[in-house]
Amino acid sequence: MGTWNPQKILSAKSSAKVIALLVMCFVPPMSSGAQSASNADVSVQIQNLRAKDPKVRLAAVQALAKIGPAAKAAIPALIEIFTKDKVWYDRTSVADTLERMGPEAVPSLIEVLTKDSHAGTRSFAASVLGRIGPDAKAAIPALIQALSKDADGQVRANAAFAATTLGMVGPEGKAAIPALTQALKDAYVLVRANAASALTRIGPDAVPSLIEVLTKDSRADTRTAAVQTLANIGPRAKAAVPALIQALSEDADGQVRGDAADALGRIGPDAKAAIPALIQALSKDADGQVRANAAFPRSN
Repeated sequence: MGTWNPQKILSAKSSAKVIALLVMCFVPPMSSGAQSASNADVSVQIQNLRAKDPKVRLAAVQALAKIGPAAKAAIPALIEIFTKDKVWYDRTSVADTLERMGPEAVPSLIEVLTKDSHAGTRSFAASVLGRIGPDAKAAIPALIQALSKDADGQVRANAAFAATTLGMVGPEGKAAIPALTQALKDAYVLVRANAASALTRIGPDAVPSLIEVLTKDSRADTRTAAVQTLANIGPRAKAAVPALIQALSEDADGQVRGDAADALGRIGPDAKAAIPALIQALSKDADGQVRANAAFPRSN
């Protein structure tokens, strides 16, 4: 075993420091060079987005997708293709690229959703916002407006879909509840389905509004949508148990009564107060599906 020599150790440490200093002085930082190359590439691709050849445009779109949010300078040019290009495949590819841009693309997509005159383009913008997901939460007010006021059913449906994928919780989710509850009455079936999914995602905060629909709406299909949404919320919808018992016992529509029995089963032990009403439905309800749901309620 060698003799410990402080001078040799000091010498080794000094050599290491000298080497490190030389590297810092003479070797350019990798990140700076990579960033410069990326910026230069983005500029080239922005020019290519304006090429007459659709193949060149498509290649530029795909290259920008690989760069991702660092290519945010290209968003205005991408939005121009997204809203105006006659080649639908190019617009679809741009949608994928904007999705990869994430929150950087959200303000431009909001503008398209709220201002573009073409329903198909507005619908596409709502869809991309939904695909971006929670990072697009700044779009919630615009999505609520589209869901409430847009004349096109597919725009409303995609706005409701986006509300689902954004995972509306907290203040944002509460703000969306009135529009989503109203959407349960929409003439377009996909709007109703997507609104129900969004309300399910919101969960307990949506329960009071769903109870109001169940107990006060005159349309059986709307009451059915409310009951089914409560069933999907499951045990977290326990506040709805009295209203569901009433629906099971008194609603004139067999679908509503049957779905109420199902919802009570899926709420579980917190719905034990419903046992007498379920027994009553099992023995006396004229609708076979109601009796079946009362006899074999599902659980979540």
